This record gives sequence, C-alpha cells and structure tokens, in this order.
Amino acid sequence: MPGGAGVKKFAFVILLLAMLGIFCFSLVYGQIEFDLADPQFQFVLLELRMPRALAALGVGITAAMATVLLQITLRNSVAEPGLFGISAFASLGTVLALVMGFKFGSIESWLFAAVLSLAGVTPLALVTSRITGVSVRNQGPAAKDMAVIGVAFGAFALALLGIASFVVPDSRLRSISLWAFGSLSLQTQESALTLTLLAIVLLAFSIGASTRIGRLTLGAATLQGLGISRSVLMTVALILSALLSATSAFAAGSIGFLGLLSATLSRFVFPRTLTWQLAGAALISASTLLLADVLARNLFAPLELPVGLLTSAIGAPLLVWILSRSVRASGISSQN
Repeated sequence: MPGGAGVKKFAFVILLLAMLGIFCFSLVYGQIEFDLADPQFQFVLLELRMPRALAALGVGITAAMATVLLQITLRNSVAEPGLFGISAFASLGTVLALVMGFKFGSIESWLFAAVLSLAGVTPLALVTSRITGVSVRNQGPAAKDMAVIGVAFGAFALALLGIASFVVPDSRLRSISLWAFGSLSLQTQESALTLTLLAIVLLAFSIGASTRIGRLTLGAATLQGLGISRSVLMTVALILSALLSATSAFAAGSIGFLGLLSATLSRFVFPRTLTWQLAGAALISASTLLLADVLARNLFAPLELPVGLLTSAIGAPLLVWILSRSVRASGISSQN
C-alpha cells in the first residue's frame, strides 16, 4: 500500500472514525434496549457498559503498542507479549497483588503486574543481546529461538498463575478462568479510570520515543556508525513494551493474539514508519476489542464468553499465515 503522508492521514482518520463508531455502538447495544429515560438503562450504561468500553480502549491500545515495540526490538514478526509469556507474568503479578490484599484495578495491582512483566522480558533481552543482524528483515536463528524461550517461560508463568488463583481472597476472581482467558467483566468505573490514565501516560511516552526506537531497523552496524547506542534503544523499547503489557493484562488478563492481529494489519497500512504503525495498531486493536466485547456479551446471553477466545479464533489463523509466509520466503532465499 502506498506510504505517502496523505494516504497515511486518510487511513488514520478512517480508523479513528471506525473506532469511535464501534465505541458508541458498544454503549447502546445489548440486552437492555436503548432508552435514556429508563433508569435501568442508565444504570447499565454508566455502571457496566461505559467502564467496559473505556477499558476496551485502554487494553486495546496498550496491547497493540506493546506488540509493535516488541516486534521491532526482537526483529520478529510473530513476537507478541501473550505468545512470549510477558502477559502471563503480568497476570500473575495481578493475582499476587490480590493475594496481598490489594484491590483489583488499583494502582498497587498495576505495580505488581509491571514488576512481573519486566521480569518476563528479561530472558528475551538476554537472547536479543546475541543478535547482530543488520536489518529488521534479517532474522537469524537466535530470533527464531525467542519464540521457544518465550513460550516456555510463559508456560511457567501460567503454572504459577494457576497455583496463585487458588488462594485469591477476591471473590470476583474465584472464577479466574474467565479473566485469565481475557475478560472485561470485572471492570468498574474506578478501575476503568485508572486504566485510562495509565494508558494515556504510556501512549504519550511511546509515541514520544518512537522516532528514536524506530532507528533499530537500521541495524547494529549503521547505529554504531551514527554513534547511537543500540542497547539503550532496545532497553527503552523493552521496558515500554513490558509496562504496556502490564497495563493490558492487569485489567483484562491475557487476550490472545489481539496485539499480533493489530500490529500485522498496521504494518500493511502504515509501512516503514514506527510512529504511524503504533497509532494504527492502537486504533485497530481498540476497535477489534470493542467489537469482540459486544459479541462476547451478547452471542450467548445471559452467558458471557471470555473475549480472549474470540480474538484467539481470529489471531491463531493469522499466526499460521505469517509463519507460512516466513517459511516460503526462507525457502526462496535459500534457493537463491
């Protein structure tokens, strides 16, 4: 797709309008019919749907930006916090905060998630330090090993998460399976406000640092020639990715493939420019999660599906498609 500034701005406006439209739709559609004069609808709108819609925006934006930053840092097009275990560690931190007696959705809960999320990126940072490829498109064997390391580390975190869930004092998380698969059902006005503020702060930092982080695509040799520290850029990107992942996971658990889906689509619409890719992925992810939450609430009402199951149903085939393209491209390259 052409990457001119005019095309990018037009695509951005379309995505923004689509997100706003889906946001409004999520507020009015449901089992309780739209009627602003109805006290029951007012309660549902303000106490249930509005917090979930705001949380969907916050979770969608942070999950997408975490994935984009992780992919450019690890030079791996299938890198995603959920696949690499980072989200699992953040979820574990949230549960540990509840075990310690802190309230779900509180800033203390986020701090626990952030610390564990930073721990989750540590093995990836160690492996990344061994990669010396010259381009984001040149992924060596070490980059391929990251997925295996991430999945193994994530499985360990999920095991700890399952153990911790048995001793959670918060009755709302007794049904931890729903939240762990990705759900916005636990959101309140207070938790949604906390999430929104965190998302805004991290969004500003990520966009502000995107120009410098984008230089990672130049490769180690070029960066060294320009006098730019590659390790510093990678450290900043990984820290931001971890904090963004923590913000997403502490609010909604692990929503599978949401970041991968949005990052892949954004890379197609906004090629070459990291700032545009971050903004596009954020809008795509927020729109997708808003729509998925509406479906999760209404498909089998009054029962509710974990929203992560719906995003995984879309994202898993996408992952297979990306890997198949990578295998074909490797085959063609080896023949040449």
